[in-house]
Amino acid sequence: MWILIALALVFALAGSAMVAWAVWGETLMRRRRLADTIAQVDGPQDAVEETEAIGVDDLDRAETITRLIESRPWSETLQLELLRAGWVIRPSEFVAYTALAALVLASFAMVIYHSVPMGLGAAPVACAASWMLLKSRQSRRNAALSAQLPEALDMLASSVRAGFSLAQAMKRVQGQTQPPFADELSRALEEVQLGRSLAESLDGITTRTANYDLTLLVSATQAQLETGGNMAEILDKIATMIRERVKLQGEIAVSTAEGRLSTGILLGLPVGMILLLRMTNPTYLLPLVQTAEGRVIALAAAAMMVTGAMILRRLTCIRV
Repeated sequence: MWILIALALVFALAGSAMVAWAVWGETLMRRRRLADTIAQVDGPQDAVEETEAIGVDDLDRAETITRLIESRPWSETLQLELLRAGWVIRPSEFVAYTALAALVLASFAMVIYHSVPMGLGAAPVACAASWMLLKSRQSRRNAALSAQLPEALDMLASSVRAGFSLAQAMKRVQGQTQPPFADELSRALEEVQLGRSLAESLDGITTRTANYDLTLLVSATQAQLETGGNMAEILDKIATMIRERVKLQGEIAVSTAEGRLSTGILLGLPVGMILLLRMTNPTYLLPLVQTAEGRVIALAAAAMMVTGAMILRRLTCIRV
């Protein structure tokens, strides 16, 4: 038992050190070399000021991992998923944090269950939890965007009626709204200032957010830019439609609240019972992990729980 615990701790410490070096080690070395080079030219005080001025903190904190995954086709997809969640981090950093969580959870499972297979099986759970957290953040951000749109469109329509151009109206609205919508408008306006067309910048918003309401707004705006028309009237109609959709989604959420609560209870009850039995009678569940038949039963139960969770989610998730 003590040998297994020692191995788990060594595994966790070694893995954590490797991930920490991949995330921070090379960046610290580059920062030190850069500061030394500037100091040789301008002196120590100027080195500090110039190092801060060029934004050394913006350097890639996981450059080693970046070089490993930048040629992979899923790297750009992962970066897009992170942007949709509002996380301003690189794919390499997300991979590093996920790997660190997997190492810690695997070592914890090895110590608790005194089983190497259980530890190895816990690592994918951490990866899945990391991805689920990312998707959950995307859902919350999308909901916040949809909730902000009607009021923002009312302000945009008022600005257009007052004689502002669409870009000027967007800048005015950006200063009066809150994130995440203000962040997307700010980025689109920065792209326009750098020479990108307004239509392309609006396309970038739909790509980064994957929000149905924003996609509808951008499509209508681009059509108006190409063919002309009463922009204020179009914005008013879109705002009214989005407001009705948000209201309908709220009514659906209230109607399905009982089903979602039942889903949470049914999924949490087995986990709670396992933890309770583990604390009150540690040897009661050992056959589930120490025998071949028990492991098959445990895997079958986990598969049925996942299947049931997917079915219950489909029953309580109604798209408008």
